[in-house]
Order: sequence, then C-alpha cells, then structure tokens
Amino acid sequence: MAGDEQSALMETPFGILSPGGNWYFISRDQIQKYTPGLLDIYSLEFLLKIADRWMQSSSSLSLIAFAIMFILQVNVYIAFIGSILIYLAWSNFKSAFVTVLTSGIVRLISNNIFIYVFSLVFFSYLGMKEFYEYLTVAFILFVIVKFPLLKLIKDRASLVIRKSGFKSEEDKVFNMVLIKYAMSEGILTKGVKDIETQLFDLIHYNRNRKNG
Repeated sequence: MAGDEQSALMETPFGILSPGGNWYFISRDQIQKYTPGLLDIYSLEFLLKIADRWMQSSSSLSLIAFAIMFILQVNVYIAFIGSILIYLAWSNFKSAFVTVLTSGIVRLISNNIFIYVFSLVFFSYLGMKEFYEYLTVAFILFVIVKFPLLKLIKDRASLVIRKSGFKSEEDKVFNMVLIKYAMSEGILTKGVKDIETQLFDLIHYNRNRKNG
C-alpha cells in the first residue's frame, strides 16, 4: 500500500482529527463508500498527511512570496502586505489547485525542515547584506504566519463557517485530495462536481450529528 505510514490520528463516527490537528468531517467507512478501493492503494494516514500539508502551505507560500518580492526590489511594507494577502487568498482558494502533481510540490514547500532552512538562509543573507529593515519585517511575517496568530483567527473563522453550514477550508481541501487521488487511479468515473456535491452533503450530515 502506497504511503503506508503510522501516525497518531483520532477517528470518530463524525469525522477524523488528523495528526496535523485538522478536523475532517468524514469517516474511514464513508471514504471507502465514495472512493471505493482508494484506501487499498493509499493509507488513510498518507491522505491525511497530504491534506495537512495543503493546510500548512499558506504560511510557506507567503514566506516564499516575500523573498521573491525582495529579489524584485518591492518596497518592504508593500511586500509585507502582499504576503499577508497571499496567505489569506491561498487559504481560501487552494483547494482548486489540488492535484497529485501539485501535492508533491506542496509536500516539499510545506515541510517544516524546508521552510526553516529556507528562512534561516534568507534571514542570514538579509543580515549579512545589512538589509535590516527587510530582515525585521521578514521575521515579523515569519512569526505571524508560522505561529498561532493567524491560525487562531483562521480556526475561529472556520468554526463560524461550519456552524453557518458553509464549506470550510479543511473540508474543501480533503475532499479534493480524495477526489484527485481517486481519479488518478481510475477509481472515480463521475464528474468532480458530482462527487464533490455528494461529499459535502455527507460532511453537512456529519457536522449536524456532531453538533446535535
């Protein structure tokens, strides 16, 4: 079985709490029902890890974007605001970019070792070249996007969204991971919209059971 990794996760009748701390409103049995055979090819732990890396990718992408804007000599404060906007925009729309290929790229840039080494090299360069203003702002951005501040805001927003009956970021990302990996193995023959609608109906049902 591809990606047969052992990780700590918590399964309930209403959904799964992943090792990355994300809550997905779908169970193992329901995944088997809507994407039959997928868990025989990829372990649930592997698919959750892919989804978790997508959830982490907003912070990685905003830091990389800030470094690119430095190279392009964008004003430091415009670069900071632009990076925050990229973080927020990517958080809302990244599920549209989920494919097996892009998941491989996201697994790399969202790896903590990669992003810490990248940040260390970038910060060191800024310090050696005496770009102290850029260094200060880069460090502030790193703290904001990599540590709990924006995540707490996102988690609170996600809770409100779920209670309102709308699709949360976690649900959209994990659904697309399931759909794209199933399609890559020839498991799904229905259109993406059809299966996505069925999965979101299921998520809404599970969420109501949990809250009820």
